[in-house]
Amino acid sequence: MLARLWLAIAIGLAPLCAVTGDPGRVHFERGVEASRDGSYKEALKSFQQARNEGLDSATLHYNIGVVLFRLERLDEAGIAFRRAAEGEELRGPGLYNQGLVALAQEKTDAAAGFFAAAVAEARTDQIRDLARRQLARLDESPTPVDMLSTRAWISLAGGYDTNPVLEADNRSITENGVAFLDALLWGDIRVTPPQHPDVRLEGLAALRRHEGESAADYHFLEAGVAWHGTAGPWRLVPALRVNAVTLGNDTVERRVLLALEGTRQVTGPVSLRLNAELARALGGSDYRQLDGHRHGLQVGLQDRDAGLPWLMRYELVYEDRVGLEHDNGFESRSPLRHGLTLGLDPRLTGPAWLELRLAYRESRYRERDREADGSSLRRRDRRLRASIGVNRRLSQDWNGFLRLAWMDNRSRVEAFEYTRTELMLGVDRTF
Repeated sequence: MLARLWLAIAIGLAPLCAVTGDPGRVHFERGVEASRDGSYKEALKSFQQARNEGLDSATLHYNIGVVLFRLERLDEAGIAFRRAAEGEELRGPGLYNQGLVALAQEKTDAAAGFFAAAVAEARTDQIRDLARRQLARLDESPTPVDMLSTRAWISLAGGYDTNPVLEADNRSITENGVAFLDALLWGDIRVTPPQHPDVRLEGLAALRRHEGESAADYHFLEAGVAWHGTAGPWRLVPALRVNAVTLGNDTVERRVLLALEGTRQVTGPVSLRLNAELARALGGSDYRQLDGHRHGLQVGLQDRDAGLPWLMRYELVYEDRVGLEHDNGFESRSPLRHGLTLGLDPRLTGPAWLELRLAYRESRYRERDREADGSSLRRRDRRLRASIGVNRRLSQDWNGFLRLAWMDNRSRVEAFEYTRTELMLGVDRTF
């Protein structure tokens, strides 16, 4: 099987020499030269040294995949090409070469899926044409059952939260703090054959349990269906989703939402991301004040491959809720929110990096809160959040992390002022 692939490999599996950032650059260039000379074991050694020095880019993972394929270490090559395909710039080549790996393993159904995805998402005619040729060579079209392909991500962590119930003006670290366990699982599965649009079922679960503070236990469950496609330079994912949030033993709200996610490359490794959401919300039996609508828009720029990876994101949220009527007056639940997030991910020694985030959000509520004495006040909140994390790659798929986050919310209504600090230690894995 490998012998029949060399013609395609000569075009689809050429080493790439473009890389940004200083960490590991010398070893990376040595690896490219060794790969061109056919010294694949030496090339792999150099690429691994570059990674150990902190280089972590789609280009590096692509080149590692090239030499692993040449060395016939197919499972590892597939993992490397999958990592390369996570970036916008090399998504097409990464998907195409995952198809070549699957072909070499005689997994024709999976190969067809990767080639079809490359046709849909590649940025160049060369990769699209290569993928179409490979699809044409496959004798039989896989059935939807044969074509089921999955992706998944899981995170497990434990930590300490100084203010899990957001008690007003709580500044004590230990008085109301509790330990917690946290789990996050995301996955999707393709349900259409490769010659058809890429339609996926998806699910997300976020769970947090607190020691001795069950009222703060948090569960978020979401399921949906999404279509993955392209329109010109844009990679688009329209989706229909439903979710539910519970706090303690009470259902807080359920939502049905339409979402549209769009990504395109702006220049080099910089990508533009747009996320829009229209949601209908139904509050739980004790939260009928949350009945209404929630609409949101996010616009962001991100550079994952720079010597100093960074991100910048603006978020706008409009909520139209019923609000809380009670014997002493009325409380609005309909904010208009603006938020800005800035992030830097500087590399550390070896396969480790920092994760620095600073976020500011302002919320202005539409209706005025009314008190029993007839006085009224329009609520306005300002929230500042800062966090620092240390991440380390433990293996090809496993990462470990330690994060410290601080949050301070100032409000014109004193009951909604709080301070919160959270420390978390955990691991995550991509499947």
